[in-house]
Amino acid sequence: MKIMFLVPYFHSEELKPYRKFSAGLAFTIESIIKNFEKHGHEVFVYAQSAFSKGYKIGQTTFLPKRIYDIFPLPIYYIKEFIKDTKGQKMSLKYWIHVLSYYLFGGVIEKNLRKINPDVVSIRGVGYITRPYVLACRRTETKYVMSLHGLISFLEGPSVLTTDREKQMEKEAFLEAIYEGHPLTVIASGIKKRMLDELEINECPNIFVVNNGVNKNNLNFDTSEAVEIKKRYNISDEDKVIISAAHITERKNQIQILRAYKLLPDEIKMHTKVLFLGTGDMEDILRQEIEKDNLQDKIFICGFVDNKRIGAYYAVANVNVVASKDEGFGRAFVEGFLYGVPAVAFSDLDAIKDLYSESAMILVDERSDAALANGLERAVSANWSKDKIYKHGDKFSVEHMVENYEQIYKDYVGM
Repeated sequence: MKIMFLVPYFHSEELKPYRKFSAGLAFTIESIIKNFEKHGHEVFVYAQSAFSKGYKIGQTTFLPKRIYDIFPLPIYYIKEFIKDTKGQKMSLKYWIHVLSYYLFGGVIEKNLRKINPDVVSIRGVGYITRPYVLACRRTETKYVMSLHGLISFLEGPSVLTTDREKQMEKEAFLEAIYEGHPLTVIASGIKKRMLDELEINECPNIFVVNNGVNKNNLNFDTSEAVEIKKRYNISDEDKVIISAAHITERKNQIQILRAYKLLPDEIKMHTKVLFLGTGDMEDILRQEIEKDNLQDKIFICGFVDNKRIGAYYAVANVNVVASKDEGFGRAFVEGFLYGVPAVAFSDLDAIKDLYSESAMILVDERSDAALANGLERAVSANWSKDKIYKHGDKFSVEHMVENYEQIYKDYVGM
């Protein structure tokens, strides 16, 4: 099968332009691309978020993105840009980014006509992938959209998503329902939330494919663990709560801090929190830690790459994911594969897919007290690492790719 992946970005250690992308989605897309090639497919990849000269590795072609390729300017895509952005509130910087996405619409269309793939996999929804959809329609190329979260229900001052982008997401569901374009989502809760919003009971063209993590890409070298324990003065008696995510309002680390302060004194005495990551809420989080004089208990460790993160999980007893909204949550599965149980709110979209009593504690209320109670139960429980490992193995990248592969084959009739 000849398959083209049209993506916002992806991670690659081999290709310099893509090394900088470190979000969970970037690693997930990388795993999908590599495993489709392993399954014998001819793979083409185009990403909007980085300029590149183009590369060929094995049976995978990474298509170039060069500024001069936009000429002559694509009038159709410029008109669509005007329609899609008219009346939408966005910063000048974002407006320029969006315009650049549409200016490459003609390049994408040329690639589709030249390569003529059996099927196109479009990852994500919004302005960054809108030209992909338009190009597929104009070339009558079969495409499958894959949503790695929901943007329709995001609110608040930190949410940059426009009303038009939220509408695009609903249109993707409506296309699956009424036009037969397959749509994949990464969690059962995502499908249910949107179908409830649209007042639709069920749709056979909407498939749930849970994210998978490539265990072979994880680093189980724990040699740095001793140094980490020294750095943060972690004793053998201490329990360690870890939170591995960008430090943002949505990831909600600030509530973890508030919940920690509510723990009983005898628990706090021997419990430390490590926040792994950076982000726009980092300074606020640090100020709150310092305000409460918790610098010897709660630490912001900065960005930790895949080569070193195994050592941090090695010293951790609990992995907490307190996000206000979470598509699937790669951090859950990574924690399981390192033998670390999770604490999470029960209303997250992927909980139905992820939950096991042997690996998770769920918090039903979004209050600080309820989260504190969940953390207390987690650090006090006797967990079986073997059972947690076994649960994590259910979310393999091989299983994920097999599911996508079958959906694509059924769609194109192969």
